[in-house]
Amino acid sequence: MRLVDTSLGFSAGVMLYVAFVELLKPSADTVGPHFLAGFLLGVLAVHAVDRLIPHDHMVGEVILDGFGSRVRVSLLLAMAVVIHNFPEGLAIGSATTVERSLGIRVTLAIGIQDIPEGLAVALPFIAVGRRGLALLFAVASGLSEAAMALLPPLLGGLAPQLLPHLLSLSAGAMIYVVSHEVIPETHNHGYEREATVGLLAGVVLALLLETLIT
Repeated sequence: MRLVDTSLGFSAGVMLYVAFVELLKPSADTVGPHFLAGFLLGVLAVHAVDRLIPHDHMVGEVILDGFGSRVRVSLLLAMAVVIHNFPEGLAIGSATTVERSLGIRVTLAIGIQDIPEGLAVALPFIAVGRRGLALLFAVASGLSEAAMALLPPLLGGLAPQLLPHLLSLSAGAMIYVVSHEVIPETHNHGYEREATVGLLAGVVLALLLETLIT
C-alpha cells in the first residue's frame, strides 16, 4: 500500500495544480466572478453522482470469494473509475478547445498522473490473481476519460461562451474528487508522509510542465 498511497498522492498533487492554476484561473480571468457558477456546478454534479450511484473507493481491500462477490466488486470499482475520470476528461477537452498550448499542458499533466492512478486501481486485482480484471478496468478508465473529453468541443461549437464555464466546472469536479476520494484514501493505511511527498512531487511536476510548455 505504500506505493499505492504515494502514487495517489502524486495524482492528487497534479490534479490540484491543474484544477486551480490551469483551469480555475483562466476561467476567472475570462468571466470574472461568474466562474463560481461553473465551479459550484462541477462540485454539485460529482457530489450528486457520488450519492446516487453505488460505488466503492478507488482502492481498497478486494475480496473475491464467489461469483456474486466478483460481479459486485467489479461493478462498484467500475463506477468509481468513471466518477473519478470524467472530470479529467472534461478538463482535457475544455482546455484543448480554449487554447492549444493550455490543452497540451493539461493533457500531459493528466496523462502522467493517470499512470500511477491506473496502477493504484489495478493493484488490488493483481494481488488476488485477477490480471484480466486489472486490464479491463485500466481500459475502462481510459475510455471513460476519452469519452468525456469529446463533450467540451461539441458544446463549444454550439455555444463558445460556455467554454470558460466548462473550465471552472472541470476544476470544481476535480477538486471535489481529490478532496473526497483521493486524499482520504492516501491517509487510510499509515503512509500519510509518503502520500504527502507524492502530492508535493505532483505539484512540482505540473509546475515544471507549465514553465516548459507555453
